[in-house]
Amino acid sequence: MEWSTIRKSRSLLLLFGFLLFGCQSESNVVKTDDETSEDYQKETEHSMTIESSFDQEDYHQIGTLFADFELPEEGRITEDEAREQLPDNYNFRGNSIYYSNHLVFD
Repeated sequence: MEWSTIRKSRSLLLLFGFLLFGCQSESNVVKTDDETSEDYQKETEHSMTIESSFDQEDYHQIGTLFADFELPEEGRITEDEAREQLPDNYNFRGNSIYYSNHLVFD
């Protein structure tokens, strides 16, 4: 395995680890101004605090990884083959890359 592949794999793992474990949700209480529901409180959980354990070098490596990333040739199919394999209601777009496992990249 090449060192560049190992570095890319490490960077991807760091990114996914950050996304999975780096977010901590908080609970907020919102009070309405409506007179009929003056004392009504609704608890929401849409606010998040993000604490990053990455330093600037980690962000640079992640940026470099995605800037240099190329989709593999293995498993690619043509648009005509994709039209046969994907559902009839799929919205085909120009310049998309199709794979035999039904992944599509625009």
